[in-house]
Amino acid sequence: MKRKSQKLYTSALVLLFGISLQAHAENTEGPCVSGVGEASWYNVRSSSGITSFGKRFDDRDPEHIAYPGCPENTKIYITDLETGKVIPAEVKDNGPFTEVKKGPYRGKERVADLSQGAALKLNRDLLIEGTLIVLVQVVKD
Repeated sequence: MKRKSQKLYTSALVLLFGISLQAHAENTEGPCVSGVGEASWYNVRSSSGITSFGKRFDDRDPEHIAYPGCPENTKIYITDLETGKVIPAEVKDNGPFTEVKKGPYRGKERVADLSQGAALKLNRDLLIEGTLIVLVQVVKD
């Protein structure tokens, strides 16, 4: 039932918002656009401790997200497509550049990496399961 509800949420959001399911390019100067896909989480032990913007990585920050193609401090909203919960966040790192190995997003890159704090705020199950299907909406100024 979980997979079926994820597909329904994804389909509804794609139709409603007209969002492309294309994976983001592996460059830090690509387009800063919204996306739907698989997200994971990371912490200081699984990273260098320094973001790609040269800042210290705080894995407890509930608004820290790594999202490719956007400048530092870009405001975004992350929606867990299983529960519908939405949290605000800011781009504080570039990435992820990890290919999805199975499921409907297989062969595409993960759309986002959340800090441990953001993962706890969005859905504690992310820490156990490792990934979730999310909608990332870039807030345009």
